[in-house]
Amino acid sequence: MTEMGSTETATTGVLRVGVVIHTPVLAQYQAEILRALRAGSYAAVEVVLRRPSTGMPPRPGVLFELYRRQNERGNDRRLDPLTPTDCTEELASVPTVTVDEGSEHAVIAALGARHLDVVLDFRSHPSAEGLTSIARYGVWSIVPGDAATEPGASHYFWELWRRSPVSAVSVVAQRDDGRIVLARGFFPTQARTMAGNRRQPFWGATVLIEQRLRALHDHGWEAAAAGAVPAGTGLGGGVYPSNWQMARWLARHTAATLRKRFEKPAVTHWRVAIRVGSPLRLAGDGAPDLDGFRLHESPVGHYYADPFLWEREGRHWLFFEDYEYRTRHGTLACAEVRSDATLGPVQTVLERPYHLSYPCLFEDGGELYMVPETADNDTVELYRCVEFPGHWELERTLLDVGGLDPTIMKSGDHYWLLTSIREPRTNARQLRLYLAPSLDGEWSEHPANPISTDIRTNRGGGAFVHDGERLFRVSQDCSTAYGYSFSVHEITALTPHRYAERPVLTVEPTWAQGLVGTHTYARCGEIEAIDGAVRRPRQGTAE
Repeated sequence: MTEMGSTETATTGVLRVGVVIHTPVLAQYQAEILRALRAGSYAAVEVVLRRPSTGMPPRPGVLFELYRRQNERGNDRRLDPLTPTDCTEELASVPTVTVDEGSEHAVIAALGARHLDVVLDFRSHPSAEGLTSIARYGVWSIVPGDAATEPGASHYFWELWRRSPVSAVSVVAQRDDGRIVLARGFFPTQARTMAGNRRQPFWGATVLIEQRLRALHDHGWEAAAAGAVPAGTGLGGGVYPSNWQMARWLARHTAATLRKRFEKPAVTHWRVAIRVGSPLRLAGDGAPDLDGFRLHESPVGHYYADPFLWEREGRHWLFFEDYEYRTRHGTLACAEVRSDATLGPVQTVLERPYHLSYPCLFEDGGELYMVPETADNDTVELYRCVEFPGHWELERTLLDVGGLDPTIMKSGDHYWLLTSIREPRTNARQLRLYLAPSLDGEWSEHPANPISTDIRTNRGGGAFVHDGERLFRVSQDCSTAYGYSFSVHEITALTPHRYAERPVLTVEPTWAQGLVGTHTYARCGEIEAIDGAVRRPRQGTAE
């Protein structure tokens, strides 16, 4: 179960933060954290402690070092989170204490008088030894890999070696009572290069650190540590591959690169499918039953995806994305669903100068509304139906962010909006929950945010599903590939202060022959809609 949110009293005043460094030349992502802290209103850097890293770093083998150097030649250092960045000027106005041989105990004792809330350890091999006593909420560090299961951390090479679909990063807090993982992010493994694979995790970590500090400031330690799990015993750094391991991996990697080079150009082609009379058991045991879905083909040069269903006067309608390969542009369309799972004539219902997809529908006060994805316009927009089904007008902009797959509903006294927000440098995503008292009111972030930092669950896969008294959300898994599968989660707590869910079902692209993806699910009474993708030659499909 995932449970997040707290009503604990917020921390009084700004957080008092100490920073531990080895030299003022930091990694670019660490410099970003430092600048955000100094520019924000929730924390202040009170002291910098220059302290040597502990232990000797492992030495790489010859083949790994040659690969690493070759890897760096094609690396864009502007996007690389590990690019060395001189922070001497940024640190000039902050009191700095240097630990010399024999002075450590006296320095640490003196730092205790500063009453720090958090110490951030920016060294390449962080160690909280002797430091936990000077910070109320412990020593925090960023550890590559999933620190809950990989105590040796990661160089972001081993994910390539294991062919892991995800690469992780962790925010670890060391307190007197032990080490815990405050936050974890899981990102799609970028299989081409090790340098490319580290971008999303490290840049994503800058957001995780800021969010945990804000939660600590706004809602207290219980909120900052919500969902925390025990950390492994390793201190990070990992182990480099041997020359034999590198030789095997380089041979495998070279063969895969050559195969890809000679593959014929292809596109991922999406289709929608309808089933009548056999609703999916969302909380049942065993494998989900996907028999009976009827696939519908799109016109040449188009694909259909992101199905949503709506009932009006006893008739059912399918709303979906109509994507044109030539323009790389999506519009929204609809068609009536007949009792035999066939579709009536397709008509365009909404077209904008920017890409549209994911036509999420809901009703309120007798009016029908739509919140499609308008991320290409850097907005989340609300449309009202003027004449069903084909005439819609822009009502207002709900959020000035490029939210992916916004999913909205009204429950109780609030409107709830889930959407994926992209980190600007590398497109790393988080699922965030917003709430508002009315459609024309102000939207605020839920204190449980982020709801998911896992690429396997942090993007919407369809409308909220009501099944009796139970409420479910649908997410898509984009780790193996975009839209590879979808999962269903039962929402067990939804209040202005708490959010909790548990996974109940996963559907993989095995329900029809040749599928490589299935990422949206919709239900309306006895009618269900789903989508599925196949790989097709570019010639013909995209014309």
